[in-house]
Amino acid sequence: RPGSWTSFAERGSILGMRFVVWCYGRLGRRFCQWLILPVVLYFFLTDRRGRRASRQYLRRLYARPEGPKVLGAPPTWRHSFLHYRECGLSILDRVGFWLGKGDEFSIAFRSDREFDRLKADGRGAIILGAHLGSFDALRVLARRGQVIVNVVMFTEHARMINSIFEALDRDASLRVILLDAGSISSVFAIKASIDRGELVALLADRVGLGDDKRSGLVE
Repeated sequence: RPGSWTSFAERGSILGMRFVVWCYGRLGRRFCQWLILPVVLYFFLTDRRGRRASRQYLRRLYARPEGPKVLGAPPTWRHSFLHYRECGLSILDRVGFWLGKGDEFSIAFRSDREFDRLKADGRGAIILGAHLGSFDALRVLARRGQVIVNVVMFTEHARMINSIFEALDRDASLRVILLDAGSISSVFAIKASIDRGELVALLADRVGLGDDKRSGLVE
């Protein structure tokens, strides 16, 4: 649908993505943090719609009670560039997790007992997440807890980067359930996963396909 996040075309090249993954695997994250700066600058300068959306978001953030403390000053183009940079760094985090370098990150699990109880009882569950940090950190949860985690995703708008991650997949304990707007097969896949005692994770802060009329803003 025009204007929906599902209709935004993926940018960049698969060769460039593979180069970043290669550099990460051999030179590490610290080097790649500098490597992506010119890449981020390019996307920032050539993405007028994205810059406008970033400024609108940051203005709303600044209007919140804690906004001035977080941003330090009314949002400028500098803040928007830093916003873009954080998106780039989050992609590096994803690369790190998919390369099996989860030990490079400091991760705190605050619901260990609940997960242990589910595993002991052989029960499945649904995990709700948000677009903060990296959803791919669930790979660490799957490995440490020796459980299978199914991530519900819509991937049609990001085929290139997801193909890169699929090629890096070394851990069958994290699986992907693909969403299809024209089918309810994903619903049955989710139900089957829970019945098998597996975990199903999905991001709950994004309006789903065709769900605009059933969503609202909660302050």
